[in-house]
Formats: sequence, C-alpha cells, structure tokens
Amino acid sequence: AVDAATAPGLNALVERIRTAFRAPDGGFYSTAEQHEALVLRPREGFDGATPSANAVAARALARLSYHFGEPVLRDEARRALEAYGQLIARQPRAFATSLMTLELLVQGPVELAFIGPADARRQALARAVADVFIPRLVVGHHDPGTGESTMPLLAHKQAIAGIPALHVCRDQSCQRPT
Repeated sequence: AVDAATAPGLNALVERIRTAFRAPDGGFYSTAEQHEALVLRPREGFDGATPSANAVAARALARLSYHFGEPVLRDEARRALEAYGQLIARQPRAFATSLMTLELLVQGPVELAFIGPADARRQALARAVADVFIPRLVVGHHDPGTGESTMPLLAHKQAIAGIPALHVCRDQSCQRPT
C-alpha cells in the first residue's frame, strides 16, 4: 500500500531501479551497475526458486505506474517483459512472475483507496478486504485531514461524513464509496 509518507521513498526506489539495473536493450540486470566487477553481469528472465530480478523490477514499475499516474513506468515494465517475449512464449511456466506482471499491464489493476483517519474503523476495512483474494490489486491509504493527496488514486477522495471509506476503482473510475 502507498500513501503520502511512503511516496518519496518509492520514487527513490523507482529511480534506483531505472538507473542502476536497467539494461540498454530493455529488461533489468540482477546486479547494480556499481556492483563489484564480475566476469559477466547476470541477467535472467526466468523464475527459479525466487522470481527473476527482471520480473520483480517490471512488476514494481508497473504497480507504481498506477500509483503515481506515470505511464512511462508502465512502458518500461512492458519493455522488460518484451526482452524475454520469445522465451516466455516457449516456456511460460518458467516465467510466472513475468506473466502476472503482463496480466496487470493488459487487464489493469483493481484500485482500492482507503480514505480517512488511520483509526480502528479504517483498519477494520483493510482487514475485511485482506480476507478476499483480489488479483492485480493496487492499494493506497490517505487521511484527508493531512491535506490533499497528489497521487491520482487518492486525489479528490473523501471519507463519508468523517467515517473512513473504501473507494473501489478501475482506471481511475470509482464506484460509490463504501
């Protein structure tokens, strides 16, 4: 989940991924550019026991693109997946994280905005949602009492008569708050 307090750190993370790990032809390396000199800088697209660095970077950029309203991050995530497109088509089971990221890019996320003070009522809303599996989920939290949020998912959303509310959205179009 993202809120105004975590946004600066996430912006720094995005810039670190883009500058230190990006490969010139799309995709991401497993080690940073400033890493100790290796015979070959590792770059793998397939998942092993853990997800590949390329897929994790693509997933992070794709998810954050929705939080920050930055389509350029989505484009970078797409290019990272395209770098392994032929391999993904031949061996899809080896690219589970990449395929989940691709699904997020193609289908778009379900966006949840928890609006209101961070009290027991908002926590109860969050717990109720946590009990349900929702694929492609992007979550943000905001307390309007701290000022207006600049994040597209959270901007211009309010609690209901001072009671925390859940806004369920797709492509920045929201249902009535709950």
